[in-house]
Amino acid sequence: MARVFVTGGTGFIGQRVVERLLRDGHDVVCSMRPRSFATRLEQKVRDLPGTLRFVVADVGIPDTLAAPIHDTDYVIHLAAMLKAPWDPQFMFVNADGTRNIFEHASEVKTPPTVIFVSSVAASGPAPIAGAPRRESDPAVPVSRYGESKFRAEQAALVHAAKVPTTIIRPPAVFGPEDKTSFALFETAAKGLALVPTMAEPRMSMVHVDDLAWGIVAAMERGQRVAADPTSAPGQGIYFLAHRETPAMAEVGRWIGEGLGRKVRVLHVPRWLTLLGGAIAEAVARLRGRASILNFDKAREATAGSWTCAIDQAEHDLGFAPPTAMKERLAETARWYQAEGWLPKRS
Repeated sequence: MARVFVTGGTGFIGQRVVERLLRDGHDVVCSMRPRSFATRLEQKVRDLPGTLRFVVADVGIPDTLAAPIHDTDYVIHLAAMLKAPWDPQFMFVNADGTRNIFEHASEVKTPPTVIFVSSVAASGPAPIAGAPRRESDPAVPVSRYGESKFRAEQAALVHAAKVPTTIIRPPAVFGPEDKTSFALFETAAKGLALVPTMAEPRMSMVHVDDLAWGIVAAMERGQRVAADPTSAPGQGIYFLAHRETPAMAEVGRWIGEGLGRKVRVLHVPRWLTLLGGAIAEAVARLRGRASILNFDKAREATAGSWTCAIDQAEHDLGFAPPTAMKERLAETARWYQAEGWLPKRS
């Protein structure tokens, strides 16, 4: 079995990836910033066949990365900032933190394979209405978050000739325990599906368990980025998503069905969505708290359709979520109800 170093392993996606690796019998080293909470993850995986240990490591502090990277077969790099694009550390952690990972990997005599989990935000929205984005399309990020992930990808590509590299670009991720996508479910529980423009944008999404499976599959058998990426654009890059690309309004209706209630669709003018994002960000800054509701996310939400093709992942990885997106959304909605995050219907 392989030795795998996972950054961001105690996060929402990271925990599922670690669980999948351990279930497959791999030996996992999980990075943990000093204040991270690891007990919950340890409890989840204690009966799985692989081994797990933690190291205190921070992608922003290069010296803490040396030992785990020099003693591993694979690195799965998940650690990132998402909710505070105004923070001076935001670009540093996402872009320079990734550069630190690859610089250390390039120093190893036999470099580990690095699986970098980026984001569809790095590539930008679908380039043509009705046509999903493909891995070979030129990247056009429209937000600070997307730009940070794009710069991280560029930092990875600099070392692709020496460090075997695969890049994963997930779209919106959802599933039990997620606080980021919870707003969609909370809104649907109130009988509303908010569409951030007057148009009918479509979106790709992926359930966290399907994403974790795909990440590990990419580690084990995915293609690697070409030594000269310009010679084979899109090689070694994968969108991992459900094949369905419903309209945002339809996503709200599907969640409503899972919650057992009818949902009314409300289109919000683009200017109002942007204003709401700016106000939410101003409040978050005053309180000194990170928030997923901010101007940067409002820019993404109003940029058009966020759809991506998964043909490459299907062909190379055998990636095919076994459960339809509609049912996965319903499962997640029922989990939120069962755990008291959302009220149960009387």
